[in-house]
Amino acid sequence: RKALPLNVGGAFHTPLMRDAAQALAPALAEVDLRAPIAPIVSNDDGQAHSDADGWRERSALHVAVPVRWREAQLTLAGLGATTFLEVGHGSMLAALAKRSVPEVTVVSMSTPQDVASLLESA
Repeated sequence: RKALPLNVGGAFHTPLMRDAAQALAPALAEVDLRAPIAPIVSNDDGQAHSDADGWRERSALHVAVPVRWREAQLTLAGLGATTFLEVGHGSMLAALAKRSVPEVTVVSMSTPQDVASLLESA
């Protein structure tokens, strides 16, 4: 295996963030969560979840566990998603999605004009 330094702002999604996850848990306990109207796919296990309360624990732990990007994309496609939108600058996530699920259309949106163009084409 090869190790490369990454130009990132922190050790996010690694065990080095366990203290942050533990500190986040009490704040999330105070948040009013309701069951989603559609399943939400979690990046930490790549599975769809429909419960509200489980998101308290998942959200806190998420900062300290690896992102299961490929598994999440496969789950979304398996649930019937035909288009993914990457919102924000850059296209790294869109490129990864195109490799994981090539049959899904991927659209990157980083400006208000991108949103307007998407709405016009819909």
